[in-house]
Amino acid sequence: QGPGREGSAVSVTAFLLKARAEGKESCNCGLSRRTDTDVHLVLVSKMPEAKTKEALAESEKDSVTAEITPRVRGKNEKWLYRNVNDLEGSYIRVTGYLMLDSKHFPQAQVLQGERINRGLNRATNWEVHPITKLEVCTKSREVCESGKGWQNY
Repeated sequence: QGPGREGSAVSVTAFLLKARAEGKESCNCGLSRRTDTDVHLVLVSKMPEAKTKEALAESEKDSVTAEITPRVRGKNEKWLYRNVNDLEGSYIRVTGYLMLDSKHFPQAQVLQGERINRGLNRATNWEVHPITKLEVCTKSREVCESGKGWQNY
């Protein structure tokens, strides 16, 4: 089944393969301090058995992206990159809104002074962006999938 419309509310459960601190982006007014930028989450249905760079990159091909934005994060210190990256490997649930990240579609024509869009190593350009709720599974995956064992992060 394909994604809903842009702006639809969604919840996604997955393993956090990797958390990344984003850099300057137009959506954050070109600011570059970590507190002013997004935290990019790479979500996968299963963690790779090997933790090699190659295995992680291969797993990322089937990933979905979710992002914590500074405006939604507000003063929540736990949602900063320096803390969220500690959740790598955890089974999590993110709630937020669908956004189609068209910045990664190749342009038919590049205008003078415009940068070429580059594709990404992931399953789709649909993202959960922004995340409005982040929960961590504190029990087994099966218990959490039955609706119990989630803790707000």
